[in-house]
Amino acid sequence: MQAATGAIQRGNTAPVGHLICVVSVGWLMETGDQHDPQNPRNRLLFDAAIAWAQKTFGETSLLSARMDLDEKGAGVVDVLVAPMTTSKTGKKFLSVSPALTKLQAQYKTRNTFAALQDSWTEFVRANLDPTIERGREKEARGPDRLSPEAYAAKAETEKAREFIRSESDELDRLRSELMIADNARIAAEQAVAERERRCAATEAALEQRRLALETAAAKKLTKAGKRLVESFQLGMLAWLDGRITLVPVDRGERYRVSLTDAVNDADVRDIERSLRPAVELGLARLLAAWQLVTDELGVEADEVKNRIGRRSGLL
Repeated sequence: MQAATGAIQRGNTAPVGHLICVVSVGWLMETGDQHDPQNPRNRLLFDAAIAWAQKTFGETSLLSARMDLDEKGAGVVDVLVAPMTTSKTGKKFLSVSPALTKLQAQYKTRNTFAALQDSWTEFVRANLDPTIERGREKEARGPDRLSPEAYAAKAETEKAREFIRSESDELDRLRSELMIADNARIAAEQAVAERERRCAATEAALEQRRLALETAAAKKLTKAGKRLVESFQLGMLAWLDGRITLVPVDRGERYRVSLTDAVNDADVRDIERSLRPAVELGLARLLAAWQLVTDELGVEADEVKNRIGRRSGLL
């Protein structure tokens, strides 16, 4: 409404008024059930409440009107209005107070509520039924009666409370999302730590396997151990520098050692003779084991060969 009219809210004045338009239930029941939407007097009352609000507070002041027919009570229409007035400087602003003050002066009552009741009674007598009587006014304001200013303050308080509740709900939602994100972060960190633990365990297992193979090979040494060691060292060195390779046999279930083109023809016989002890005692299986390590680690064979060479002192 402010955007459409250009009116502003000035100071702490209440821009919206809540009007409660009431007639007796007995008057409604003269033409049907007080909760029946087809009761013509329910429609007459609803239309009259809107017409009176527009007449009293301005044609454009009406925000909404509501008449609940499923409640225990009946004969009540709730109307919300936002009266617009013009200041001495020509600025338009929304406020209930000027309209109430004008109404109080018109009916010469001691308060604005009495003026509203007089105005409503006058309107329904003229437009609904002249026999309708005004409700009796209390001698003094009871705890259930509020001045317009107090009512406006109460409305602002409720509005602030609703805003706080809404902000609290939003804060709870953000806290929940933050907790979910934090839990996801912790889970990711734990997963990374677990992967690192597994990698360390795999590396330790590979190292143990290497040591076990070396120990097993050492136990097989005989009196010709020196020659055998030299044969194995030559085999490892030849594998590292590419002079020999593994050739699968029996559909890949076993391997045999084969010289590559890197060996000079003149050296073939000497290398074969020197490698024979190691070949007979499982050089192919040892190299195949290292090849298996290469596959399990998923790294390039040259990198693994370099590591093996550095650890064994052959490179």
